[in-house]
This record gives sequence, structure tokens and C-alpha cells, in this order.
Amino acid sequence: DDRGRKVFIANHDGEIKVYNSTTGCEIKKLTKHEQEISGMIYCRGDKNLMTVSWDHSIMVHDESEKTAKVLRVATHIHAGDITCVAFSRHLGLIATGATDCVISLREYTRLRSISFLLGHKADITALAFVDPLPLLVSADSNGNVAVWAVPQPTGQNHKFVNEALTRFINMQSLESSASVNCFEPLYIEAEQDAAPGSPRNTFMTGIAATAAARGQFLLYSGDEDGDARVWDLTRLLEVADVMPCAPKPDWDPRKGDQLDCSHTTETMARRARSVEQPELPIRINEPVVRQANSWRAHGDSIRSIKVYRSPDCVLTAGYDQMVKIWTLDGQLMTVLRAYGAIPWNFPVRADMLGIDDDTLDGIIERVKEAEKQALKRPSKHRMSQPVMQLAVEVQGFKSKTPSYLEAGGRRP
Repeated sequence: DDRGRKVFIANHDGEIKVYNSTTGCEIKKLTKHEQEISGMIYCRGDKNLMTVSWDHSIMVHDESEKTAKVLRVATHIHAGDITCVAFSRHLGLIATGATDCVISLREYTRLRSISFLLGHKADITALAFVDPLPLLVSADSNGNVAVWAVPQPTGQNHKFVNEALTRFINMQSLESSASVNCFEPLYIEAEQDAAPGSPRNTFMTGIAATAAARGQFLLYSGDEDGDARVWDLTRLLEVADVMPCAPKPDWDPRKGDQLDCSHTTETMARRARSVEQPELPIRINEPVVRQANSWRAHGDSIRSIKVYRSPDCVLTAGYDQMVKIWTLDGQLMTVLRAYGAIPWNFPVRADMLGIDDDTLDGIIERVKEAEKQALKRPSKHRMSQPVMQLAVEVQGFKSKTPSYLEAGGRRP
């Protein structure tokens, strides 16, 4: 959850249990689905939990209540088993994929259908939004990967909205492809004032060049053969004229609703499978995708891949029952396990963890202003100690030499 105190676990029976992350004790149970739960996302900031199931339904739970409470539910949203779900708080959208080859876009606040993305001819295996860009990435069991333009919350939509901009195949060899199971898009905003090649402008040495004027778009993927790959789609932003969009204005995350979508589900499933529907027609015919890197990450299929920037690392989990941490360019840092961990460290400044220079400058200015106001007010109490110059003390953090955040209790 938002405070890191709860763990949500779903099982094959459709049950959702909430545990205390410290003690491991069960706290409560949420409203169950009728069949296996295939996707679960925690909506940060809203205290909501979103679940999808093979019973063809989606639920938004209020996890802040002491007892189970469902805010909104939509049934029969797909004609086949739901295989994956993605959520963008920036766009206010939910995307679901299923074995009926249909990708469904819905409003987060009401779960109403917005559009259906057709073109895949096999089971949808993975979905991911590319915040703050109005883009969605999808994959199917044939190894196809597509990038779609999706509706924006405000302003004018892209000229190819609800259409595939480009596609590529996750090739394992010259003769075979591998299905992608998980995505992690990474968009890096362009820094106009940064010097070319500076650490703030380039973060993948030997892989990514300096960010383009529109920013840098990298896509990390994990496939069924255990390979992790990095795809550079930066050129797509320029050729397709894709820019970041404004976030969705404030909404009420506690809205309640109940929908039955069976009237459109069967129609869309038939259209997706029909011979009249071509397989993933694209709007951008230029080559805009480049494989930047790949490495064998696991001995079995990769189940999840996550990319973090503070500190920089890639976290993967596979069906080989292993969880590993990598550098951004694919160098193994450690394997997470109870005993015999490999020594590792993150090259970050521990005293600046989670605070960038711009944020710190803002804090310094606010502290200076608060101190000025305090000096103007007459003191009613005798001060035995001089006034602490907090601004000077905070400024001192920026001048300290870099240190290291370590694991295993070792100094570099």
C-alpha cells in the first residue's frame, strides 16, 4: 500500500487476502472473484486495489475500509479469459487484454468502455502504459509487440488515436519468436540545459545515446525464454510526433458503479477474429525500433520486470523461482535470497536519497524565507541558544562528497 505496511495476495480460487508486511499476520479478506485472479494493481494515492479475473470481470476495491468493500465492478468485459491489465493514473485509463485477442480501454472512475484496440490474432500476454506519453504497449503469444496511440485526458488526441503506430517481433532466433510476458516502459524527459553526455542526460553507458529533443523512450521486456531485452523507441516519438500530455484533472476515486458489458463484448471478439480484420496494421512505416541490449536473465520464463531510477537498477522475477537485481545495462548485481547473498552496492549519495537538486533548492529557499519571518517577529521567550541556521545546514548537504548506499554491511 502507500505506506508499505500491507501486502495483497490473490490466489487461484479468486480470493484476495491482505497481510501485515512486518508480522505476516492476515488483516482481512477482500471481495473474491468467481475464478482465478489474473491481474492485480494497487492504485497509489487512492487507497484502491484493482483486480481482474478469468470470470471476465474487473473490480475496484476500497482497501482503506476495515471490511471488504467494492466501489465499482464491470462484468463480461471480455469474451475470453482476462490475461493482463495495465493502469495509468496520469491518463485515467485502464487497459485489459484477454484470450479473445481484444484490448479494451476503460475509464478508471466509472469503468465505462472508451475504445477497443483490434489487430492482435493471438492471446494478449502483456500491456503497459508509457506515462506521461499517450501510448500503450501490447504483446501477444505469437511474439508480436505493438505500440498504440491512446486517448488523452485533455486537449486534442493524436491523429492516429486508437491505432497501432508501429510493431515488431521479439525474435529469439532467425526462425523463431518468443512471447513477451512483461513490460516496463521508461520515458526520460529531454534536458535542454544539460551538456551532451552528462550523467543527467545519458544513463545507459554504451547503450543509449544522449536524449533526443522529445525525450528518450526505452522499453524493457521479459519473455518466455528467460531473456530480458531493451528496445529503443526514441525515434518513434519524433516520426509519429508524440509529445507528453497533461495529466487527468482531479477525480473522485470513491465513485461507485456496476456495469454489464456483454452487449459489446461478443461483437468485438468476433471482429477481432474475423478474416476482414488485418493483423496489426501500422501507421508509421519507417524503422523506428532498435534493440539496444539483451541478456539471459533467468533459466525459465520471466514473470515480472521493473526498472527503477532512484537508485538505477532493474529487478526481474522468473518461474525459475529466482529474483535478481541488474544494472540498467544488464550486469548482474545480486540474487535476492535468504542465505548466501552476493555482496552488492548502489552508487548513490546516501545523504541525498530520494531528493534531487531542484527539490532541495526549493526547500532551501522556503527555509530562508521562514527564518526571515521568524527574525522579524518579537520573541516572547528568552532564548538560551542562538537561532539555528537551517538553510545553511541544508545547503551543506549539496557540498558533501558522494557516498554509497550499501547492502551486506560492506564499504566499497
